[in-house]
Amino acid sequence: MEMLDASYRGIFLRMDAPPPERQLMKLRVALSGERDLEIHAVVVRLVMDPVGSWGVGLRFFALNGKDRADWESFMGNLIQQRARAA
Repeated sequence: MEMLDASYRGIFLRMDAPPPERQLMKLRVALSGERDLEIHAVVVRLVMDPVGSWGVGLRFFALNGKDRADWESFMGNLIQQRARAA
């Protein structure tokens, strides 16, 4: 699995064998060495690229409390890094 894109509400991954749409998933996401988050998500989009690789759009749900704050901090840092690099 490879992360292709991320937002405050979800993540887009490359997968060899994608799950069906509306499938519930549990992900473990490493936040830049800080800690791992266990995130619940639902498959909302499946995309196949021209060479046959699958992209899977996942929307988070039940991301609350410290996990949500840590994810939002992680995303904010990524956005700032990209803005400085531009």
